[in-house]
Amino acid sequence: MDFLLLGPLELRRRGATIDLGRGKRRALLVALLLRRNEVVPTGLLVEALWGDEPPTAAHASLLNHVSRLRGELGERTIDTRPPGYLIRTDPESVDADRFERLLGEAHGLRGAKRAARLRSALALWRGEALADVTLHGELAGEIEALEERRLHAVEQLFEQELELGRHAEVAAELENAVARYPLRERFLEQLMIALYASGRQTEALAAFDVARRRMRKDLGLDPGERLKRLQRAILVHEAPMSKRARQDVPLTVLQRVIEHAPGSYAERADFAYRLGIAFRSLGEVEYAREALLEARDIAVRADAVRVELRVELALATQDHSDGAVTPQEYRAWLEPAVAEFRKLGDEQGLALALLALGSVRCAQGEVAVGLELFHEAAEHALQAVGTSWPTGLILAAEGGTLHFGPTPVGIAIARCNEILETIPWGAPGPIGVYSSLGVLHAMAGDAGVGRQFAARAVAACEEYGMQTLLARTIGPWAAAVEELAGDLDAAKTILSRIYEAASATGNPTSLAFTAPSLARVAAALGRADDALAILDAARDRLPNPNPDEGAWALAQGSALLQRGDAEEALSFAKRAVELAEHTDWLPERAATLELLGEVLLAAGRSHDAASAAAEALKLHERKENIIGGTRARALLERVSAARPHASTPKSSGV
Repeated sequence: MDFLLLGPLELRRRGATIDLGRGKRRALLVALLLRRNEVVPTGLLVEALWGDEPPTAAHASLLNHVSRLRGELGERTIDTRPPGYLIRTDPESVDADRFERLLGEAHGLRGAKRAARLRSALALWRGEALADVTLHGELAGEIEALEERRLHAVEQLFEQELELGRHAEVAAELENAVARYPLRERFLEQLMIALYASGRQTEALAAFDVARRRMRKDLGLDPGERLKRLQRAILVHEAPMSKRARQDVPLTVLQRVIEHAPGSYAERADFAYRLGIAFRSLGEVEYAREALLEARDIAVRADAVRVELRVELALATQDHSDGAVTPQEYRAWLEPAVAEFRKLGDEQGLALALLALGSVRCAQGEVAVGLELFHEAAEHALQAVGTSWPTGLILAAEGGTLHFGPTPVGIAIARCNEILETIPWGAPGPIGVYSSLGVLHAMAGDAGVGRQFAARAVAACEEYGMQTLLARTIGPWAAAVEELAGDLDAAKTILSRIYEAASATGNPTSLAFTAPSLARVAAALGRADDALAILDAARDRLPNPNPDEGAWALAQGSALLQRGDAEEALSFAKRAVELAEHTDWLPERAATLELLGEVLLAAGRSHDAASAAAEALKLHERKENIIGGTRARALLERVSAARPHASTPKSSGV
């Protein structure tokens, strides 16, 4: 049986369409298919079918719909699995799974082959995803996410076509896309490039003006800074395009620098590659991409395979950083890339690929695995280049993970100090290591030393213009030092400054990391309404998927608890625990358990609260987090006071 979700819902058995009518059974089937091969809780299904106010007989009606659906699909298709139901499907029987498979294959290809595979994936779509089915609540958002995946694939296809120089061919398609999605800035940017490269400069500028008027009317906002820069570049004939379309267009300053760099083509490709890496480290994403694309063009001309693969690694890393590819897609690309670098015998490229893979594994909650990859990366880097770049980059990445991973505080501090002494660090220094030492010393109760290291990291970011790094990690870690030191006002000041900058630039990834930290601190200061307002304001601007979903659940639960909504806070606390429990991010896991304990205590469930608090204390002790341990013990004491005749779970102590 085939399940078609990429358009109106269709079921086909041996080519014949199965008619389910227009009622709740169609909605139920979609709800199960959106979480195919997973147990969908009964409560979530009731919410999806009837919304926030289901009828009294909703559960009985759900049972009836499940029974009738089994009759249509076959008894073995839907299983009853507490606390809900599971529909079993084969990957090739669901068009959405085939779509994702083709996208994954396209990610590993280049040029015309990549464009062809993307078109094959998009050909599976028959219209707007499930436009004939209405769901409510959480699962409704998954339909929207499916549609967003299609639009992102369309953007990727247009980008690839532009890189192939097919500007005139895709201009009409882009005009249709902009007309249908007038507020989607990426389509407008691609249309402007396609028109300009086709010799239609006036039309490119007119498209921008039309969009600007529409945005002002509908949103009260101007187009983003990136589009404004593109408009200015078109005005002076310096718009970035693929190499094939530049023959009659003056080169940009950056391109002229690369063209006039001394050395062979291979050496010039390596120069452009290193220039792109330098731009990326400064947060100059557009310049970085332009330099890297130039490096790739020159490397292909020079048959410099190693440089070409390093450039592909840098571009893939940038796409991941921008949210253009998911962590899963990035990891799927990296693993064969590591094997390819090994095959080429490229020690430096292998070191960089292992660094990237280690970073992804850490971000996915596998810090111990990530550290092993960092160690291997450092060995290859030392073999290739000694203590120069990228050895320092790798060691800095290792040190920057030690505060949130499973390494005990004492060992982590010693390792960070060893890293600082390993190589002669030039400016701006190992910023991540400074931040790690800041948090680690604060965990150990030495707030003064912790603040010194945190301030050093923040100052380095500000001095060298690393605003993205400051927003995503260094700033929140500096605020974490203040939290551990007990100065919530200072933490809020740091986070507010970063949040305002991220809001002004509209950087969705920076907002994803900053907003929950600021909201949680605001809640801790007793400003629950402010915390919820921060989360609401940032939510619509998040990247998809949200790279820090656990932190958002923790912040939402903290704010709701502070406002007195213990029952609603409980679902967020449980979600935060669920997201963290399979990771080795010990401090975050402990924080989620502390929140759960606080919520359970507020709900009068003191026994469960004691268990959560005791588990949090074990994690703090394992990490040697003295401040966290003190906080967890205080929670246990409050739980014990709430149940004076009951025993409290014990901990071994630090």
